[in-house]
Amino acid sequence: MPAHVNAPLAKLPDGQEFPLIIFSHGLAGQRRMYSHLCGALASHGYIVAAVEHRDGSAPTSFIYPPPSVDGETPKPEKVVWTDWKQLAYNDPSKEESHVPLRDEQLRFRVREIEELRKVLVRIMSGEGKHVEAMNRRKGVKCAAKDIDWDRWTGTFDVDKDVTLMGHSFGAATTLRAARELPNFARCVTLDPWSWWCTFPPGAHFVPFTAPRGDINVPILTVNSEFFALWDDNWRAIQGLHMNQKARDKEAWLLTICGTLHTTFSDLDILTPRLAKQRGLTVSPLHTLNTIVDLSLDFIQGRAGQGRWQSFSRNERDETLAKRNETLAKRDESDRKGDRIKLGQPGEIVLHVRTKESAHS
Repeated sequence: MPAHVNAPLAKLPDGQEFPLIIFSHGLAGQRRMYSHLCGALASHGYIVAAVEHRDGSAPTSFIYPPPSVDGETPKPEKVVWTDWKQLAYNDPSKEESHVPLRDEQLRFRVREIEELRKVLVRIMSGEGKHVEAMNRRKGVKCAAKDIDWDRWTGTFDVDKDVTLMGHSFGAATTLRAARELPNFARCVTLDPWSWWCTFPPGAHFVPFTAPRGDINVPILTVNSEFFALWDDNWRAIQGLHMNQKARDKEAWLLTICGTLHTTFSDLDILTPRLAKQRGLTVSPLHTLNTIVDLSLDFIQGRAGQGRWQSFSRNERDETLAKRNETLAKRDESDRKGDRIKLGQPGEIVLHVRTKESAHS
């Protein structure tokens, strides 16, 4: 992989700034799982800040406490994956639902994004060396070092042209943060999980009200075919985009056919045979590059133009209805292994488009 460790920041013409992307990982993920996606976006002239959430959603994350009063360096604290089934609540009616945990995790994640912005403000304001001095991960493998922080001063603005981006639960984090935090220009959500609409079978819990509140920035959602066929999740995400469209807000909802939920990360590149066995029918590398291209089109105001004119425009529910009707006519033995598809491998299906492009 052609890359340089701790490469210097590219030079900018006087008076220009780099646009900023803040990226949030999904459940059981971490910041390094999206190296191709984030790296490719950075190669197009974006500063990409990938958060590693310490809300119990990553497999493992480490916190490095400050030295004790006697100068001893304590051992790092390990934050591991939290399973909602292992939790006990004061209210017994909540014990059979993942919703209370996910709600608290989202609150934690939004606060982490707030803290990230504060750190970025300090770096942009010329305090990069002080930020590095506060970093207690020195000596840790892969920790940043030998960075010329002076070159970062004034190179970006955390209150202007900032894109929120995330995958799965990270996409849900993006939507929550866009509702609650100011000064974001747009959202890019990849396979967003509408966690409030999906409960385990037979769960019983006190009535829970799904998050409400309009999102007042443009939204692009790119679904894998795997997630687009998840009916409950689909209806919630489609409803979100239709609501945006009804309010004359920019909203785009796409599906890339032949893809899996993991295709947005590095996993399918690293384990291509396993991905193929799980149903991947497209090149994972090519698909990630397509996701980058779609994201850049949206961020740079080209959504709906050029190649977007050639995207298929089928209604998902009609497609599934016809497919199910065909399957119903077959014997059970003929239906085994027959996978429902929205289109041909690699085909991009446009489900919801902003009103401005409805006529195109």
